Formats: sequence, C-alpha cells, structure tokens
Amino acid sequence: MSKPLDGINALNYLIGKQPDITLYRNLSIVVMDVLCSLVLPLIRHNFGERFFSIFWVTIMMIATLLACWYWQVNYTIIGIYMGVLFTASLYHLFVIIRRNRRDEIWHSRYEGDSNFLWVFRHLPKGNQLTWAEGLYEPLIVLIVASLLSVFVDSGLAGIFAVSAMCLAIRARIRHYIWRQGIIDDRDRMIESEGMLSALNGVPAGENNGLSVMDAGFLKPNEKRAKAKQVLTPEMFAEHFPEPPKDFSSSVTTTH
Repeated sequence: MSKPLDGINALNYLIGKQPDITLYRNLSIVVMDVLCSLVLPLIRHNFGERFFSIFWVTIMMIATLLACWYWQVNYTIIGIYMGVLFTASLYHLFVIIRRNRRDEIWHSRYEGDSNFLWVFRHLPKGNQLTWAEGLYEPLIVLIVASLLSVFVDSGLAGIFAVSAMCLAIRARIRHYIWRQGIIDDRDRMIESEGMLSALNGVPAGENNGLSVMDAGFLKPNEKRAKAKQVLTPEMFAEHFPEPPKDFSSSVTTTH
C-alpha cells in the first residue's frame, strides 16, 4: 500500500529505484560530502567516531589541495588554510579518543553540532535542524566567503562559497530522506491500524485516507484472499477464521 499506485508517481518511484539513478545520486552525495568537508571541521564539533574518521580527514585534506589548485589559491594561504584544517581535525580526533577512554556513549554516525547554535536560537526556527543546517549555517559560510574575497583570497572565497551551497543542498537531501522514512512509517501504521476497516468498506475520509477499492462489492472469498495478503496472521485468524469443513459427503457408511 505504501508504494504509489497512480501512474506518474509510480513511474517516479521506478526511476528512482534504477541502479544507474541510484549510483549517480550516491556519487553526487559523495561529491557534496567532500566539498562540505572543506569547512565542516571549522563550523561544527562533537562528531561521531565513524563519521569523523581518519579516512574522512585524509579525503578532506586531499580534496582541499585539489580545490586550492583548481581555484588558484595563493600558496601561503593554502598553507595557512590547511594548517587550520589539520589543527581543527586533530582537536576533533582528540575529543573522540578522550570520549572513548572515558567510556562515554556517543552515536558514532553523528555529524556534529554547529558552533553557531547560540546564534541560531535567536533566529526564526533556529532550533530546527533543517533550518539551522540548511539555511543559517550555509549563510554564515557564505558571509565568510564574501569577507575572504575582499580581504584574503578570491580563490579561497570560491571554495567557501561552493561549500556553502553544498551544505544547503546536502541538508535538503538529508531532510528529504528523513521525511520519506517518517512518511513510510506513518503509512505502515495507518495500514496496520485501519486495514480491517478499509476491507469492510469504511470510507477513506473516516479511515485516515486509507481505502480498498470497491471493498463493499468484494465477494466473501475475494475479501478473505485480500485480507490474508494484507493483514497480520493474528488479525486474519481473528476476523477471518477458517470456515468449517464439511466431510459428510466423503464419509461412507457400511451396513
């Protein structure tokens, strides 16, 4: 039931499941992750161990070198920028090691708290992660990019500007994936709670939008077949018990 039944959304669902589409989508997320990593150690803290890993730091430093080469950043600025990134990364790794030695429980995939939460709380919807990570955080990075363009290096400013854009897009993708998961869970809850009513012909408007087409016109054997497919075994056994079997015709009497 949670899969789309209408033509257009069913087509969209099938396209999204294609291996090539999935591959390109995942590759685009990887690219955005890499570009976000160029500023992430400077704007967040409290990373999880498996998120902020040695591998992640290595990829970040390589990507930083390539980005600086592409945007033709001044060599002195490159050294300073990479030194700041490396120092920040060492600090985050130290926090993770200290947390482990203290046996503190922390989610290993956590992507960190923004260093500017104290500012976001005073802004509209600043307490919501979607707004904080998808709007305010990229906006701050963009402001920094503008200042770098005027006072430091235009190439480094370009890196920060692209990173700001990727932060915003990545936050929207994360929100979309999270929202789809929530909607799927909600639909499954509605189906589990209202499927019996839907099979009994209760209108969708009275059943949280759930209906079974022409349920009122289903023959008993058709309703039973549909119920066995969509109901839990316990609900099916309770509401559609096996009909009594009549063996009288097959019983032979002897005289």
